[in-house]
Amino acid sequence: MLDYLSGTPRRLDVGFVPAASGGQFHFWQDEEQHNCFIVINGYAPDIDTSDRIETSALIIGVGCVQSVVGYPNEDAFWKDPRGELGHGCFEIEDSKWQANIDDYNRRSFGDHYRHGGPQLHHYFVGSKDGSCQILASSLEVELFPGRPWWEIVRIVYQRQAARFAETLRVIRQRQEHSPRPE
Repeated sequence: MLDYLSGTPRRLDVGFVPAASGGQFHFWQDEEQHNCFIVINGYAPDIDTSDRIETSALIIGVGCVQSVVGYPNEDAFWKDPRGELGHGCFEIEDSKWQANIDDYNRRSFGDHYRHGGPQLHHYFVGSKDGSCQILASSLEVELFPGRPWWEIVRIVYQRQAARFAETLRVIRQRQEHSPRPE
């Protein structure tokens, strides 16, 4: 169903570039909020700047619909048919990923099914040791200089736990105010 080979990579200037090697890659996708989270080590503002700093980053695929983690791997990274991906964050322009999902769903569920949300973008976050592709509405990057990647993973889980607790609170409140069947 996925079309990994279509489109042209366009580097995004997000103020961060993943480390070329040993980037400590942690990925988590939250289906409840439709976000995915990548915690990875790298450099800000980029890898080639003389005043660069080493930093951990949290990259959020906002409105994530689908993701592919670990591909292309180290063996295929420099041979991608879309062109040189390199280390960084990219948008794959003219990707067929969303169209392929819509086509699959139309064949599976009929013509009444169409993706009704915001326009989706095909993102690629690349490092030869840890890469992923994300179909999402936007990409956000938050930097954490001087903090180890595992601490950022903990922060993500704490944020998500707080959101989950709030969701449970709202559900309980609705249940308490709902008429009970007799």
